[in-house]
Amino acid sequence: MIYNIADVLVGINPDEKTKKRAEKYLADNSSDAIIDFHIEPRPYEYYASRDRMGLSFNDFQHLNCGIEFHKKLLDFNGIMLHSSAVVVDNKAYLFSALSGTGKSTHTGKWLELFGDKAYILNDDKPAIRILDDGIYAYGTPWSGKHDISVNKKVPLQGICFLSRDTENWIKPANKVSATIKMYDGSLKKLTPEQLNKQMKLINQIVERIPVYEMGCTPTIEAAQMAYEVMSKAEIK
Repeated sequence: MIYNIADVLVGINPDEKTKKRAEKYLADNSSDAIIDFHIEPRPYEYYASRDRMGLSFNDFQHLNCGIEFHKKLLDFNGIMLHSSAVVVDNKAYLFSALSGTGKSTHTGKWLELFGDKAYILNDDKPAIRILDDGIYAYGTPWSGKHDISVNKKVPLQGICFLSRDTENWIKPANKVSATIKMYDGSLKKLTPEQLNKQMKLINQIVERIPVYEMGCTPTIEAAQMAYEVMSKAEIK
């Protein structure tokens, strides 16, 4: 099957879960379609012989499909960031945090705040690509336990790394902190060549897109604060 994910045509012989979640990303499956790259499924023995970290067989297959996509995307000036991406007024805001911290809860407050003006682009691993005319966020089929994603391309307005707090605050992250946090939210198991590509892309993103650190409560007030700061930032 051929899918258009992050404006890249990828051929995938999908596992059961990926096939279901990637249906909205289906592209022209004619025999003359030009594919940018293929993702080949791992043999059954690969999955059966590994510690699946408590994941089901299907979940582990789907996870590994996403890992292979991320590796290939590096050649197209793209990465995936562990984050929840919310869109308001055709601008994407990515909120990243350790699992269980509350990034989906926070972006859910944006939906409460803005109603029909907002939607979730991807709730777990949106793609980020550096193109000639700007830096964009995309939905992908690797979309968290609730499978929330939209097959769209949206200009990236800002990235924010969340932590829980009893008060709401937000501040720009310095370049070193932003780079480390971006690395922490990206793929780790890479070859030296792949890691070099990923770090170059992260450095470019950090140079051009505002990155923030934020402590927040699970409230609409936190969403309002984040929007008021992030929406006014200048993109390079």
